[in-house]
Amino acid sequence: TQMREYLGGVRAILRGEQGRDNVLGLAEMIADYVLGRHFSEDKSPDEWDLPAADVDLQEYFGLRPGSIEFAGKGRDEIREAILSTLHQIYDRKEGILGAEMMRTHEKFVMLQVVDQQWKDHLLAIDHLKEGIGLRGYGQRDPLVEYKKESFELFTLMKERIEDQFVQWLFRLQPVMREAEGEISEAQPRRAPAAMPSRKARNVNY
Repeated sequence: TQMREYLGGVRAILRGEQGRDNVLGLAEMIADYVLGRHFSEDKSPDEWDLPAADVDLQEYFGLRPGSIEFAGKGRDEIREAILSTLHQIYDRKEGILGAEMMRTHEKFVMLQVVDQQWKDHLLAIDHLKEGIGLRGYGQRDPLVEYKKESFELFTLMKERIEDQFVQWLFRLQPVMREAEGEISEAQPRRAPAAMPSRKARNVNY
């Protein structure tokens, strides 16, 4: 059921429906993960890992270190500053490209990311099938183990799709080609880095 719902959301993006809302919703979820990872409510502000937060914000959204002013702000204020900055970045990008071109770009990026991650997922499932019989030697039901581990693989694939989808869209920048007077997409200097799994996140929002 969860897979059908998730793939339904992917298909909506590929149809050009609510692309901006989906992107910003994922960006907010990832921002909350960064907050939970580096701005723990269980620690005092002087124990927060600000340099590591800057690294994550750069890897996920292409924000230069120091783009968000952390000093003197509480956790909620930092969250609001991050989300406001992300909305401004995406609005500016869409303002340059236009809504129609932005929806096309979202569809293209989602298609590329899903294609690669789905291939990797099917390969991982094949490997799981090959080794699942060994679970019986440990007095574990192979069918139960297969269901549990295949769901875990699906969850990890889902995270990778979300991460790379957001990374590519926020890191690619529209530029003007002066000779032709046209807008094009500049490639990032490097592909988005693989980030830690968000599965174990503990965020209170």
